[in-house]
Amino acid sequence: MNRKNMLALALVIMAFSGCKKSTDNAAAWVGTYTSTSGGGISNTFNQVVIQENNSFTLRVLYNIASTGSNAVTYATLQHVTLQNAMAGTISESDSVLGFHGVYQFTGTVSLNSDTLKIICTATDSSSLPFSFYGVKQ
Repeated sequence: MNRKNMLALALVIMAFSGCKKSTDNAAAWVGTYTSTSGGGISNTFNQVVIQENNSFTLRVLYNIASTGSNAVTYATLQHVTLQNAMAGTISESDSVLGFHGVYQFTGTVSLNSDTLKIICTATDSSSLPFSFYGVKQ
């Protein structure tokens, strides 16, 4: 009997040790970030909202925060891929409100505590900086 119990226990331990535990790196990023002095884009985009797509990708919305509670979204990046809980890359195409054509966005994102930093360029026939530095509200 003892031998059967040990064998059953060993099988249970092996089953649980084989399970991969997935870390939700995206959860810490979710929130609204307001630009610090000089951290907005061309003094226009002063807010970034981050939503979680899944554990490894983010949805980033570049906004202009109005004086009321509504914000106007000018660009939405659907697939910002995270390498870990503090860094990720941007590589996708999207349109920008008020501009004709589709821009290719490339760059990096980083999160240090509640401080978000995005170094990004939007390119079509010309290059447009979309960098942002802000703090979580």
